Amino acid sequence: MSTRFPKQSIRKTIMPAISLVPLLAGLAGCVTSTNTNLAVAPSAGPAAPRVVSRTVVLVRRPPPIFVAASGKRARLASMHSLNPDCSLEGYMTVRVVVSPAHGTATVERGLFYPNYPHTNSRSVCNSQPAEGMAAWYQSAPGYVGPDYVELEVIEPDGRAGNLGFHIDVR
Repeated sequence: MSTRFPKQSIRKTIMPAISLVPLLAGLAGCVTSTNTNLAVAPSAGPAAPRVVSRTVVLVRRPPPIFVAASGKRARLASMHSLNPDCSLEGYMTVRVVVSPAHGTATVERGLFYPNYPHTNSRSVCNSQPAEGMAAWYQSAPGYVGPDYVELEVIEPDGRAGNLGFHIDVR
């Protein structure tokens, strides 16, 4: 005697496993998730179950390590949104979404040198300071060890993403 598995129960089995994958990806450099579920094989008739297995491998590279001197203010990044003629396209919105445990992170508007890759038409703007946003980090006085800051960056055209910084305070 065979058992038929309704589609609804299969979906309930798959969804929790899929929703955990991003969480697990944040905890490890490489995550493998295998979901095994029973489904009905159409060619074998409505009562014959078969095993369906799917493996998903997600690779998430850790953010680069940034070195900062203990107690000293250090610029983590400067962010620009410039037109090809080096005029300001608009300011990015930058927020600290994960504050450092052993210091402070701030965001400021100002004049900073852009750092566009040479393959970008805006690389000509790298030779002069331009208006933009900068993120700064300063550890607690005397602290030495690891710290972490995460920023949310929203560009003037609406594209958004997060930047994480692992900081080695020396």
